[in-house]
Amino acid sequence: MMVPPDEAIEIVKAHSGMTLRDYFAAQAMQATVAGCPGRASDNTADISYSTVAIDAYKFADAMLKARAAR
Repeated sequence: MMVPPDEAIEIVKAHSGMTLRDYFAAQAMQATVAGCPGRASDNTADISYSTVAIDAYKFADAMLKARAAR
């Protein structure tokens, strides 16, 4: 079941201070980390925590841009 876009925005707003950009970045980050075969809890993974965070926000920005274009 899909959540209508307006309801999805309200759900995100309900989470103390989380923007839609933050929400999208969190989803992208989870997907990136889940797919990283060398992930480790001590930041010695194939990719660093900061790289994952930066890339997650790049994904989020792209998602917001695509969303605005529709």
